[in-house]
Amino acid sequence: GVLLILVIGGFAAFKIWAQPAAVSDGGLNTYDDANNGDGSGGIEGVAPDQADSKRRDGVWTFLVSGLDREGLHTDTNIVGMFDTAAGELNLVNLPRDLLINIDYTYKKMNIPYPASINSGGDGVSALLDAVKDILGYEVDCYAIIDIQATADIVDAIGGVYYDIPYDMDWDAPDQNPPVSIHIKQGYQLLDGDDFVNAMRFRMSNDGSHTYLGGDIERIQFQQSLLMALARQTLSLENIPNLTKIFDIYEKRVDTNVSLGNLAYFAQEFMKIDAENITFHTIPGRGDGYVFNLSYYLADIDEWLVMLNEYLNPFDTEITRDNINMISYDMDTGEWDMTQGYIAGQ
Repeated sequence: GVLLILVIGGFAAFKIWAQPAAVSDGGLNTYDDANNGDGSGGIEGVAPDQADSKRRDGVWTFLVSGLDREGLHTDTNIVGMFDTAAGELNLVNLPRDLLINIDYTYKKMNIPYPASINSGGDGVSALLDAVKDILGYEVDCYAIIDIQATADIVDAIGGVYYDIPYDMDWDAPDQNPPVSIHIKQGYQLLDGDDFVNAMRFRMSNDGSHTYLGGDIERIQFQQSLLMALARQTLSLENIPNLTKIFDIYEKRVDTNVSLGNLAYFAQEFMKIDAENITFHTIPGRGDGYVFNLSYYLADIDEWLVMLNEYLNPFDTEITRDNINMISYDMDTGEWDMTQGYIAGQ
């Protein structure tokens, strides 16, 4: 009856409103050789030019970053490529502890955004610059979302059904803000707070359920949760709730994607078969230790293979010449620097 009318009417308006996003004018990065290898330059002093490269039609690239409870660090960073022509969506997680070539003491993936803001700069631009160095090009779209907005979206659609693999009981009163997570095992409807708490969970109080794979295993769990949220948000029965979701999006998400663009992507997303959605994590190891800190150390050669297979929107291959990355071999003690220098050194 009424619900069916709302769904049909909402879906029709949704399709009329939908507009594809613009793609970046830039091509692949090139780096000035004068800035390479002298050890004196930081990442802010290297301004990549754009090389001519042909973009494939119907392909968009993007960054989605999730802020922590304090709204400072970008603890979740997912880069992706949406190929609407092929009906494929590829997503790659960049761990928060990923070692990146930035001109700060702490060279972690979650640092550019808050460090730039704290020094009076533009956090979004700093984050996008860091991502551009990793990908070799500027992403078309970005969205930075705080954790409360995620909870609000979950509540707006009436919750998310998910099979929690085990009891999640974690209390950490010394953290800021304090942590108190208690979610039972099993298939259930998660409200916004439970969804966010499941995303935050790291370890059980008694040690019985801890991510043995460290952040990588936790990332895989988070990816599964986020896909459940996306699928259930974009189901037909949730179309009457889209206005609430778009209202949250407008008020709580820092993005260059208009509501019309968002509607277009949602429309195209609903056409994709589940087997054509891939999740990955940048290749590397999570037990790295350099600069007296723990880091996730990328395997740059393996990353280039993944980058070209899943995230390259151009007809041209992305090479070491197009990226500005550093890594460290824990076994040999040797550095890998694609541009021949470590920022700030």
